[in-house]
Amino acid sequence: MPMMALQDPPAIEISYVGGPTAVLSIGGLHFITDPTFDPAGGEYASGTVRLRKTAGPNVSRDELGHIDVALVSHDQHPDNLDHAGRALLQETPVVLTTKAGAARLGHGAIGLDAWDVHTVKTPSGLTLRITGTPARHGPAGIEKLSGDVIGFVISIADTNQDLVYVTGDTVWYEGTREVARRFHPRVVLLFAGGAMTRGPFLLTMGTNDAIETAAAFPGATIVPVHHEGWAHFTQTQQDLRKTFDTLGFADRLQLVEAGKPLRFGSLAGQSAGPSVVRTQEALNSPLVEPAAASGKGCA
Repeated sequence: MPMMALQDPPAIEISYVGGPTAVLSIGGLHFITDPTFDPAGGEYASGTVRLRKTAGPNVSRDELGHIDVALVSHDQHPDNLDHAGRALLQETPVVLTTKAGAARLGHGAIGLDAWDVHTVKTPSGLTLRITGTPARHGPAGIEKLSGDVIGFVISIADTNQDLVYVTGDTVWYEGTREVARRFHPRVVLLFAGGAMTRGPFLLTMGTNDAIETAAAFPGATIVPVHHEGWAHFTQTQQDLRKTFDTLGFADRLQLVEAGKPLRFGSLAGQSAGPSVVRTQEALNSPLVEPAAASGKGCA
């Protein structure tokens, strides 16, 4: 199949499931992030703390359809991989996670360190490159408590176009800053919520970190997930909206809503609206089109 022209990147469709879980569809390939499908009301031991789930998924496992690749930022915290999510991994052909997580999960899970690469083919003939990225689940010193975490960048291997950066559970620090130096994605799927379980410090990105991320990725639309559904979140999507509006980043944030998939860019061969400029500079420009209905301890 001929290589897709540089000016015709594939569409990226994002369907929000709930918590850290979203389905990314690129070139006919379906990715899922940190699958969580348990119902609301459960309590889970996570080291010396307990986590309480306050909302179930917006989409049931049966409604989800086929998943080709699971991107699991870490397996040791139940708000990122719960019981039903683990069952889904057994049915997923490719599971990418940390090396420690892959050893625990077994069943062919593939472990990545930061900057390691795994490639997959799409039904449309593209080769997608998935690069592991650094993540730190809280302030300096948290590593021994939280365990390993990883993020992912999905790129087109043939053209070196970066499509999506999935941050995983991390704060803004030198590792994420290095991701911004190396990659220029069109979308950043940002794990937000300002999680707090062990003390007066955040374990995931809050509003300040989200703004730093937006500033470091000037060509990307920020799509926040992992900000609801669990009792340990301290910040909401609306907190992000107020912050982005106040600081002049209003057009950079796209909030998620159950049942309303987002589509970024245009499929090759489709006509683009007048606002779409098919140039190299436009490849990283935020463009959102409504899609057709269609074991370590702290979290």
